[in-house]
Amino acid sequence: MSAALAASPAALDAERALLGGLLLDDTQIDPIRQILPRPEAFFGGAHRRIYTWILSRGGESVDVISLSGHILRSGMVEEFGGISYATGLPEHCPSTENLVNYARLIRGAALSRSLMVLGAELRQRAMTNEPGLDLLAYAAGELDSLYDAESRTSSGWKHLNDVMMRLVERTQQIADGTTKAPVISTGYPALDTALGGGFAVGDGPIVIAARPGMGKTALMANLVEHMARAGNTAGIFSLEMRDLRLAERLWVGATGVFGTKIRTGKGLTNLDWEKLDDGHNSLHGLPIYIDDTPQLPVSQIRARARSLKRRDPSLRVIALDYVQIMGSEPGHRSREQEVAASISGLTAMGKELDVCVIVLAQLNRAVEQRSDKTPMPSDLRDSGTLEQEAHTIIFPFRPHVYSPERAADEAYAVIGKGRDGGTGQKPALRWDGDRTRFLARGSS
Repeated sequence: MSAALAASPAALDAERALLGGLLLDDTQIDPIRQILPRPEAFFGGAHRRIYTWILSRGGESVDVISLSGHILRSGMVEEFGGISYATGLPEHCPSTENLVNYARLIRGAALSRSLMVLGAELRQRAMTNEPGLDLLAYAAGELDSLYDAESRTSSGWKHLNDVMMRLVERTQQIADGTTKAPVISTGYPALDTALGGGFAVGDGPIVIAARPGMGKTALMANLVEHMARAGNTAGIFSLEMRDLRLAERLWVGATGVFGTKIRTGKGLTNLDWEKLDDGHNSLHGLPIYIDDTPQLPVSQIRARARSLKRRDPSLRVIALDYVQIMGSEPGHRSREQEVAASISGLTAMGKELDVCVIVLAQLNRAVEQRSDKTPMPSDLRDSGTLEQEAHTIIFPFRPHVYSPERAADEAYAVIGKGRDGGTGQKPALRWDGDRTRFLARGSS
C-alpha cells in the first residue's frame, strides 16, 4: 500500500479497493459494517451509492452481476460512475485479506475531513468576532461529539474468551498489587460494604443528592479527602463555591475550628492556631485540584479533565458541585435536554479517562411534602437522565433536620440506587456539625 494512499485525506484508492473486495467476498460485509456503519465515510459520491447498496442487501448476494442489474434498474448509471467503472472495481483490490485495513484508512480519512470542516467553520465564526469563550465551548463540544462517534465505531464485537482473558489478567494484577482495583474506597466502611467495595471507576456517575443544608457538599468534600489520603488524585469542579471556601471546609473538617473564626480572623485562640497549623500540615500535599470557574458546560469540563489527566496521570476522581448549575452549550435546548446531555457527557468522560465521577445534585420539594422524609430517586430534580445514567445514587440524610427530637449527630447514606448492590440500604454515619463533617459511626 503506497504512502500516498495512507496519507490521502480522501483515501480514494482504499475506497475502490474495499468496494472491489466486497464484490469479490461478500462474507466480509458484517465486519466491515462495524468499522464503517455509514456510507458518508466515503468521499466519492459513486462510492457512497455503491456502499449504500451493499449495506442494503440484507444477506442477498453481492457481486458485479447483481450490482450492474441494480444500476440499470435505478436509471442512475452516471451517479454510480457508469457500469464499466462499477463492475471494474474488483480489479482495484490487490487482496481481500486487507479489507479491514482499507476500511480503517477510509474511516481515518473521513475523520480528517470532519476535522477540516470543523476547522474551517471555526475560522469563519472567529472572523465574525463571536465571543471567544462561546466559540471555544462550541469547538470542545464538536470535538467531543467526533471523539464519541469514533469511540463507538472503534469498539466492535469481542469474543468472550478474549474478554475473560483480560479479566483474569486484571484480577491477577490487582491481587499482585501491580494495578489498582476498579473501585475506590469511600473511607466509610459501612458504605463500602453496602456498595460492594466502594465507588466504581470508569462507569456511570456517583450521584450525591439532597435538599439544601443537608450536607451534600460536605459529604463530597469528605469523600474526596478520604480518597486523596489513600493516594488517589482528585479534581473538583466547584461551580457554586469559591476555591477558598471549599478549602476552608476541608480545613474546618480537619481542625474543628469554627469557619466563622477562619473567615473573620476574630476570636482565634492559641489553641485554635495550633489546630489550624496541624490541619494545614495534614492537608498539605494531598493530590487535590480545584477549578472554581462558574457555569462550565460539559464540553469544557471534559476538556479540563483531560488536561488534568495529562498533567497528573494518576487522576482517579472527578467531583462536580453541582449538575443543575452547569453551563449550557451553544444552541437552544430545553433544560431537561441540557441536563441529559451534561450527564451523558460526564458518563462518557468517566469511561474515557477511567475515573470515578462524583456528581452533586439537588432534590425537588416533593420530599418535604411527605411524612417520611427519606429521599428516593424520583425526588431528583430533572430525575430521568440522572437516575438512568447513575451508577450509584446516595442521599445524605440527617433526620434531625426535619425532626429536632432526633439526635443531632444521627446521619445515614441512603442508597437510592446501586448497580453493584446496596439499593435500599441505609449505612449509618455520624454528623459532626462543629466540623461540618460526616464521620464513620463509632469514629471520632
